Amino acid sequence: MNNQHSRGSTQQGVGLIEVMIALFILAFGALAIGNVQLTALSSANISTSHFAVNSIAEEIAEKIKADSAQAANGLYNTTFDEATAMAGMNPQVTSLVNTTKQAAASSLKDGALQIACTPTDCTVSLRWRESITAGQTQQIYNLRFPLHFN
Repeated sequence: MNNQHSRGSTQQGVGLIEVMIALFILAFGALAIGNVQLTALSSANISTSHFAVNSIAEEIAEKIKADSAQAANGLYNTTFDEATAMAGMNPQVTSLVNTTKQAAASSLKDGALQIACTPTDCTVSLRWRESITAGQTQQIYNLRFPLHFN
């Protein structure tokens, strides 16, 4: 009996090239799954910051609307650069503005609050940084609303 294989015989076992191709496909799939996980984590972080921004802005806006007379006189006005409210304000207004500024600073990366009221309307602005793509991007959210007087 001759141990040599003829041309028509079938191959037995797996070749080295086939194993390498299978490993390449497996590695490519693992990298793709890892990328999906990173994207999901980044999106969750961005959603968390957007939720915090909306909550902070809506809460202070409702409180300002309830005190439209003082808001129309500019007592709520503050800038991004001010760490706390101005000293000459009504103590309740000062406390509310300072609490909201602290909430923005603690809930958002580099978070800051600005309030600009005129006799007819107010704009609440929040500024923060979030990780988008490869770096940090500054974001600004503005909520403008009319003042209503009873």
